Amino acid sequence: MRRPRRSLAVLLVVGTAFASTPAAGAQEVRFSLPDPMPPVIGSFLDKDEYAPGERIEIFLVDTHRCGYTATSPGFTAPAELALVRPGYSLRGATTAVARPGTYRAEIPCGMTGPVVDTFTIAPQPGNPVPKPKPPIVKPKGAPDTGGGGTAP
Repeated sequence: MRRPRRSLAVLLVVGTAFASTPAAGAQEVRFSLPDPMPPVIGSFLDKDEYAPGERIEIFLVDTHRCGYTATSPGFTAPAELALVRPGYSLRGATTAVARPGTYRAEIPCGMTGPVVDTFTIAPQPGNPVPKPKPPIVKPKGAPDTGGGGTAP
């Protein structure tokens, strides 16, 4: 005699509890997933400050089961990371953008959340960051030209 086949439809939603909708004859299963973890503040960049166009070296001790790409608006392109020693550390490089400012770099990691680091791109000497011009104040009304009476 053949046993009837059981089926179960499951919908995964991160961070919320839910109930599946069982198919005919299936059992209901309930569980929840944890909310995403906050970023881990790390130090994986070789320096804190770079010149525009300078090479950025990345080295991360892979204790977080991290991905193989580091991203940032301060990078000209995402940095592809390679294993230095399997299961131990990641290394890669990219280039700083030309626009001065403070940026955040991120490497996605397993259940611990992303690892983040911040860095600054300094303005080039002789090319300071332009300061905003003060607003132009235009006088209102007629100019003050004196009393207008007879001169002695």
